[in-house]
Amino acid sequence: MPERLLPLLTTRPQTGDALGARLGVNRVTVNTLARRLQEDGVPVQVSRAGYALHPDAPAPAQVTPTGLMGAAHRYHGTVTSTQDALRAWADETQDPAPHGAVLTAERQTAGRGRRGRAWDTTHGTLVFSVLLRHGPGGGPLSLPHLALLPLAAGVALARAAGVGGLKWPNDLLAPDRRKLAGVLLEADLRGEEARRAVLGIGVNVSAAPEGAAHLREFRPDLTRAQLLTDLLRELHIWLDAPPHEVLRAWREASVTLGQPVRVQTPQGLVDGTALDLDPSGSLIVQTPAGPLTVGAALGWKRALAALAVYVAAGAAGLPVLAGGSAGLMNAAGTGMRASVGYLFSYPLAAALVGFLVERYALDRKFLGTCLAMLAGSVVIYAVGLPVLGALTGLKGGALLTAGLTPFIIGDTIKLLLAALLLPTAWTFIRK
Repeated sequence: MPERLLPLLTTRPQTGDALGARLGVNRVTVNTLARRLQEDGVPVQVSRAGYALHPDAPAPAQVTPTGLMGAAHRYHGTVTSTQDALRAWADETQDPAPHGAVLTAERQTAGRGRRGRAWDTTHGTLVFSVLLRHGPGGGPLSLPHLALLPLAAGVALARAAGVGGLKWPNDLLAPDRRKLAGVLLEADLRGEEARRAVLGIGVNVSAAPEGAAHLREFRPDLTRAQLLTDLLRELHIWLDAPPHEVLRAWREASVTLGQPVRVQTPQGLVDGTALDLDPSGSLIVQTPAGPLTVGAALGWKRALAALAVYVAAGAAGLPVLAGGSAGLMNAAGTGMRASVGYLFSYPLAAALVGFLVERYALDRKFLGTCLAMLAGSVVIYAVGLPVLGALTGLKGGALLTAGLTPFIIGDTIKLLLAALLLPTAWTFIRK
């Protein structure tokens, strides 16, 4: 496997015989493995002197960790996304990724940014993710702390880059306002805390997509390995910094405050002037209708909104079912046990809706929200029907008649009401 060769490569050339002896293979096999690494995107240099990594490569041997930040480090050629690859590493049973673990890659086939936007990864880009298992001082990853993490990462990014300014909530811009870098935070939530969070950062170092900027325009000698070392040092400082210090540093580096902005809200785009950050890191925008607080939405809040709307809309649709469904349910002998069965699946449905709406920004359009709610209904039935069957002993057609037929009309009403109500519920819960 090519991955066996990768940890042995350094910036100093090594002969095929020397590497083969360490791997237990001949030099022809070493050459084959090196070529496969190149095909995978790893910048392996092959010469008469031997095999070496390009000095720019952000491989573990060329990056200096700070504390726990980067103490565990995996480097890959091509992955779907560093976020997904790090999450898979964290789930391993033999050697799970610890707090502060870093995963870097040369290419992503399905890289993503905030709200599910594509994250373009080209050669010359530093792309990595950091695993966070706890908050400052070893405490839990609380929701208020999570809300400030993208801002803290932005401060670390600006200080390590040494150029540009921060655009709320997650971008580093060049002096001419072209994009240099971005931050993505994803969290696995459990109640009022996160089980873990994965912080992704992408920086254009020596190349950039059309219309964007790269750091070597301003720092010609910068390497990705050195930038990653600097970033890990700054992340070590700022991810554990007190909230007031993070907000102060972000304000100092901001190119958003005091400027005209156009922000996305559940009701659509709103124009105004960025005034300040509130204590939670949300942006306060002065609009013609007055001050508006805009949060960098977390999926848990959208899931909460979805659950509230789903339950409320279901209750609103219940009277429509009273006549027709009562006869079917009583004939099947299920009574209220049908509703009890479906109650178990509501949290799962709400979590799915919240994830879909946040990841793909489905609340921007009525049809998108309908699709998210429809996915929730599928979960309701997929989980609720087996529970109903276990409670009542019904099977096959009798189970479908008792557990599915009475709810079709009500769920159609629920779906439409929920799609209409979600933006309003999200507005209140976000506050």
